[in-house]
Amino acid sequence: EVLQQNDFISNWVSLLDQSDSMDNNVDTTARNALKISYENCLTFPWIQEKVKNQQLSIHLWFFAIDKGQIQTYCHETQQFSEFGI
Repeated sequence: EVLQQNDFISNWVSLLDQSDSMDNNVDTTARNALKISYENCLTFPWIQEKVKNQQLSIHLWFFAIDKGQIQTYCHETQQFSEFGI
């Protein structure tokens, strides 16, 4: 079955496609898509409420294949860094 063009997943994916049109780096695009996905999750009231009440934590992890490392996103610095550092 083909997804309808007006469903929220198609809209979400289209935002990811446009997330980093100025940079052709695949990893940069993937990291930006991860941040957009996180922001989209917070548009759901039940998720937003659980995050606010500290009943749910959402972690942004990225696996950098070229470095063989897991990177985590820090909201304060707005940067990814190697997990555990």
